[in-house]
Amino acid sequence: MQTYPWKRFWSPRTATINLGDGGFLVDPDTDWGHALNPDLVPFPRTTDYPCLILLGEPGIGKSSAIEVAHRELQASFAESGDAAVFFDLKPYGSEDRLVQDLFRNDSWQRWASGKHLLYLFVDSLDECRLRISNVTALFAEELRKYRVDRLRLRIACRTAEWPASFETELETIYGTERVRALELAPLRRADVIEALRANSIDIDGFFVELSRLGAVPFAIKPITLNFLVNVYRRGGQLPVTSRELYLHGCRILCEEADPTRRESSRPSRLSAEDRLAIAGRIAAVTVFSNRNALWADIDTGNVPAEDVSVESIVGGQETGGGHEVSATDAAIREALTTGLFSSRGAHRLGWSHATYAQFLAAHHVTQHGLSLPQLLSLTVHPDDPDGRLVPQLHEVAGWIAGMSQAFFQEVLRREPEVLLRSDVTAADPEDRAKLVEGLLLLADQGLFVDTDWSRRERYAKLLHRGLPDQLRPYIQSRNKHVVARRVATDIAEACRLTELQGLLAGIALDDSDLISARTNAAAAVRRIGDPPTQLRLKPLIAGGRSDPDDELRGIVLSALWPGQLTAQELFAVLTPPSGDNVIGPYGDFVSRQVASHLDPSDLPVALEWVAKQPARHTMAFGFDNLVTQVLLSGWAHIDAPGILEPFAIAVFSRLTHHEGLFDTRTGCSPPHSS
Repeated sequence: MQTYPWKRFWSPRTATINLGDGGFLVDPDTDWGHALNPDLVPFPRTTDYPCLILLGEPGIGKSSAIEVAHRELQASFAESGDAAVFFDLKPYGSEDRLVQDLFRNDSWQRWASGKHLLYLFVDSLDECRLRISNVTALFAEELRKYRVDRLRLRIACRTAEWPASFETELETIYGTERVRALELAPLRRADVIEALRANSIDIDGFFVELSRLGAVPFAIKPITLNFLVNVYRRGGQLPVTSRELYLHGCRILCEEADPTRRESSRPSRLSAEDRLAIAGRIAAVTVFSNRNALWADIDTGNVPAEDVSVESIVGGQETGGGHEVSATDAAIREALTTGLFSSRGAHRLGWSHATYAQFLAAHHVTQHGLSLPQLLSLTVHPDDPDGRLVPQLHEVAGWIAGMSQAFFQEVLRREPEVLLRSDVTAADPEDRAKLVEGLLLLADQGLFVDTDWSRRERYAKLLHRGLPDQLRPYIQSRNKHVVARRVATDIAEACRLTELQGLLAGIALDDSDLISARTNAAAAVRRIGDPPTQLRLKPLIAGGRSDPDDELRGIVLSALWPGQLTAQELFAVLTPPSGDNVIGPYGDFVSRQVASHLDPSDLPVALEWVAKQPARHTMAFGFDNLVTQVLLSGWAHIDAPGILEPFAIAVFSRLTHHEGLFDTRTGCSPPHSS
């Protein structure tokens, strides 16, 4: 998979990640982006933290990001004597081998007997061939043998698979305040544009296709962005469904990429379709047998326990390109030369990314017509009394559900939330309605947690004709669980159900309702409401006791300014926040959105407001920045009618507070006069 010199950002688990840039990550490197995503940091700013837990969703680029961080850190140690080691747990199926390679190697021994710092990057905890509980117990046991004050541990795992018990162990070993968990944030719009430019892609045309397909959730994850780029580069458009997208993308990876080989007189033994069919067999074997890699050398008894040998896959037929293709040793080895696979060391090959294997495994078993009991035997945890799906196979199950109606119905009955990973847009409207009802019932019982931003983005796939009537009782009823109301509101927003905007506005205006329900409803109206409905929320711009953290005020102001508020109305309500939560929607609006929409004719009112403001050191977040921006605008338009006098009064007010006119902390300075 092609990689790019992206700058990735990490966030505490409890922080809210703002995707307000059209579904892309609001860029923390910009002034306004830093305010909207204040908790996001690049990896270099975490260097001194003793123990970091690095989490991320599948396909988010976690491994690539920490590999880059490891290389950069290693390069910086040329003179310090400190060391950085990267260790991938994925290939290990033996505890003895793991202990030997990780805790008995030269780097570890030098650190144990030395005085330097060791930065140990441990990747793929959730993909180790050993049980996670065994691996974490082994780690804890080994770490207790050493003083860890010079060990900077960075351990990576999928968010959903991270064991809380191991975090407790690490806090015992390191100390609670020295352990920090971070999640990798999705891509910025700038990252996607950088990838498009690197691939000579028509940027405007690509974004039009993203909008048509609703594919921004795919574009903000590196693995699916690469699929999109490859598919778009080939045909100038994107497929209708994600199933089409992945099938097309995998087929491209199965085509011969070497122009010399394509142009040679010797024809390829297999077509791209043939290779894809063979790759499907390999995917099914590796995914459902929990194997990490393929052993491509002769089996002389030295095949790692976590590998599957090529010869064990040989035999029988597959259907490729409408005809039968024999799964010979040569055919399998030819499939292993495609872009679907990459090296795992001498004589070993593995999937370039797990997503390829997950899709192709699902495609393979459904193409072969496996019965429902057979599909369940592959995906349901054998030791789970409730018959739940194996968590590591949720992605595969999602793909299968999009290809098998019987499996879809069974998963709908057992774990409907898993179906959000499926190609729901291709499902029957009745099935989408059943899925919505299943999700809402789970949420109403407190059994569905929707804090995963990627899951909430998938709500747009749930649209069907009866959805407004299905959501209305959950949105408006105070007898429903708060999470169920939030889920229903988020689905309405994601599906742009404008017929519910009046109901949502009414909830936002109701002082007697829960503030969480009101702010969620107001945010939905801001995004999908028409101007008249948004204007109904105008009474909320004054704030008050029913809006203790000014969240409603900030949301509504950002919806109404500048189109439906005059400068007089706006500055009349720009008062200090009523609560302690100053870095929220209101603080962001004041700091980033007011000045950018000021017209020169608004400046007399704005300057009059500046003249009434207190000393900068007493101002709430955002207000000092707005003061600076208004003064800069006044300076730039000082020759315009009606500006000079209010500008002079505003300047005098700043001088009476014994402060400069322009806040150098914001990086703003007045324009130079010639």
